[in-house]
Amino acid sequence: MLKFWLELGINTLKDPQNVLRSLLDRQFSLTDIAMTAAFLSALGVISIELLTMISPPEPGTGFMGAKQPITSFFIQFMVTVLGAIAIFVGGRLFGGKGSLADSLLALTWLEFVLFLVQIVQIIAFLLFPVLGSLILLSAMALLMYLLVTFIMEVHGFTNALAVVAGVFVGFFVVATALLILLVMLGIGMDGMIQNV
Repeated sequence: MLKFWLELGINTLKDPQNVLRSLLDRQFSLTDIAMTAAFLSALGVISIELLTMISPPEPGTGFMGAKQPITSFFIQFMVTVLGAIAIFVGGRLFGGKGSLADSLLALTWLEFVLFLVQIVQIIAFLLFPVLGSLILLSAMALLMYLLVTFIMEVHGFTNALAVVAGVFVGFFVVATALLILLVMLGIGMDGMIQNV
């Protein structure tokens, strides 16, 4: 079973639209998708911790992963959830047909593919640090490409430029919502719980 999902993740790089469509057609429940998203968020935090051990960030950069892994997990999971809501609401406002479950599934699958890339990046950092940095830059471009492609498939959009513009607007909306949520929970920008 693991081999199937790994092959599907790799095939996403070749044919993202059809792979996502095959997943959407399975009609997973929203609960199952959310649980998978939480699991992948946890795996993502672990991979970030490994990368931090291999290549520590510069002091004063504000990176909080190593100090507060639980907070990092919460933030990563909430980014996925808020992102899915933004894709669902924003897409529907412009005539999209996707559901909230479809939007969350798209972001969850994106997270899985990026997790596979992070594994490759960790191996590259261990063997060839420069190659690891190049993979990081490639992963950022891959993130944008897959995100736009997935949104188009979820909502049936055909104008890629309009979706790219929507992604940038959605990014600021999600960032603002996340910031407000963190403030309400008393979590500072460094990921530390603030005294109330």
